[in-house]
Amino acid sequence: MRFGLALIALLSFALPVHAQEPVARGQLSQEPSEESEEYPNAVDVLLGATTETDPSLTAFTVGIGYLRRLSPLWSVGVAGEFATSSTLREWLVFANVYIRPVGGLVLGTGPGIESALEVVEDEESEGSTDFAWRFLTAWEFEVGSRFTISPEFNLDLIGGKVAWVYGVAFGVQF
Repeated sequence: MRFGLALIALLSFALPVHAQEPVARGQLSQEPSEESEEYPNAVDVLLGATTETDPSLTAFTVGIGYLRRLSPLWSVGVAGEFATSSTLREWLVFANVYIRPVGGLVLGTGPGIESALEVVEDEESEGSTDFAWRFLTAWEFEVGSRFTISPEFNLDLIGGKVAWVYGVAFGVQF
């Protein structure tokens, strides 16, 4: 957990700082720039699946995320997901750092927590809570000026297990 917080702190120092240009005397306002028209916040809903490799299991997954753009290149966000199948109920929460290196490509990583309950014969057994780390890849397509659709593929390392999360995220920017 300390490693994740240290990584977020380190990356925040690497972010570019944008200073506002001075306004000339007698000029009331500046022309709006392309950056000011970009929405700094986004919320999205993920619909997809989670496949755990050991034991082999696939579960329906729904998630919600919030993202705050710090610059055109860097963003931070939080995401929560719920995965369910006939033998598993699982909640995950992540705090991620994102980079947009080119076009609509979004890469992200960050720490999280998983809380899981195994279901045996329609009864929930004792649950477990594990540390998780996520690696995210997505391609964001803009639909109009405020909406996005993003195919998403994530690798989650959870308490010694590997899980793949994949689906489509539908977002709105504000």
